[in-house]
Amino acid sequence: MPRKGGPGITGSDLLVVNKVDLAGAVGADLGVMERDAGRMRDGGPVVFAVVKEGKAVGDIVGLILSAWRSCGAAEVSGKRWKREGRKGSGMVGGGEGGGT
Repeated sequence: MPRKGGPGITGSDLLVVNKVDLAGAVGADLGVMERDAGRMRDGGPVVFAVVKEGKAVGDIVGLILSAWRSCGAAEVSGKRWKREGRKGSGMVGGGEGGGT
């Protein structure tokens, strides 16, 4: 619950509220959660998702990649890939190519 304001809520770069499809079953009000998250995070990014069904996954990935690029890590990785070659496929979960 965002209103509790723990360090994961207030200090994280991105707050993902997953399994929002279950909110009604557990008595959670997504409108209240959105309001509280906005207040506790001072406008920091919050994504409401159902990851298992792919809902909002693109938003999550987009925010992560944006942060990766803006901090300069993409440039560092690109230089290393040119120098050493890419390792694995880049796939998550150990798919073909030995990704992590």
